[in-house]
Amino acid sequence: MIQGPEVERVLANKDFNKVDGGDIMITSMTRQDFVPAIRKYGALVTNEGSVICRAAIIAREFEIPCIVNTKIGTKLFKPGDLVEVDADRGMIKILKRGKNILFILSHLSYFSYLS
Repeated sequence: MIQGPEVERVLANKDFNKVDGGDIMITSMTRQDFVPAIRKYGALVTNEGSVICRAAIIAREFEIPCIVNTKIGTKLFKPGDLVEVDADRGMIKILKRGKNILFILSHLSYFSYLS
């Protein structure tokens, strides 16, 4: 499980310069050219993918939590949100602004390097 510092939506390579160490990457899917930047992130969340997709494999290699196939991750989470990613349970909790809203995306596939 990892908690923020904050969400950064990555839709293109130009978005990598917004990253502070440990941010949560929210993207539709990862591409090969994302790999060098992924090392800077504390967790990955993707709209698409499966347990054998690039995001899951890279997350396992870099030992960072990863939740894939959220379908709506890039729409639900906004830049600056403080979130907690629990890849063991497949849950993402939004913590920002004192709210303790729990979104359980039951249809998602998830991957945890701890498994």
